[in-house]
Amino acid sequence: MITLLFRVLVLVVIYAACLRMFSVISGWSRLAKMHGRSALPPDKIYRCRSVRVGPINYGSCMNVSFSHVGLFLKPIFCFSLWHPGILVPWSEMASARTKCSLFGRRVIVDVGNPPLTSIRMSAKLFDRGKMSMAVRN
Repeated sequence: MITLLFRVLVLVVIYAACLRMFSVISGWSRLAKMHGRSALPPDKIYRCRSVRVGPINYGSCMNVSFSHVGLFLKPIFCFSLWHPGILVPWSEMASARTKCSLFGRRVIVDVGNPPLTSIRMSAKLFDRGKMSMAVRN
C-alpha cells in the first residue's frame, strides 16, 4: 500500500516538474509576469485549440479568446499548474507572419520588443478571431 502511494506521489511530482519546465522553456512564465490574468475575458472563447508558445506545443489543450485589448490564452485545467491565463496586448505583438506547411497555414506572432517568445496557431483560428473582433466593433 505504501509503495503504491509512493509511486503515485512520485508521478504527481514528476508531472508538476514537467509543467514547470514547459512554462519556463516556452516563455510562458515570463509572459505571465508581464501579462498575467486569472479570468477569461467575456468575448468568444475557442476551446481546446492547438497553440505553440516558443518551442512547446500545447496540442488541443488551450482556450483562446480575442478581444479589442489583445489575445488571451489559458490552458485547460489539467495543464494550468504554472500556466496562469495571459492577455497579450496587441501592442506587444511585434510581427505576424504566415507559414504554410503540409498540415495547413499557421500564423506566427512574435511577442515583445525584443521578442520574449513566439505564439503559433492555425491561420483559420487567427482569422476567426480577427473576424469576430471586427463584427463586435
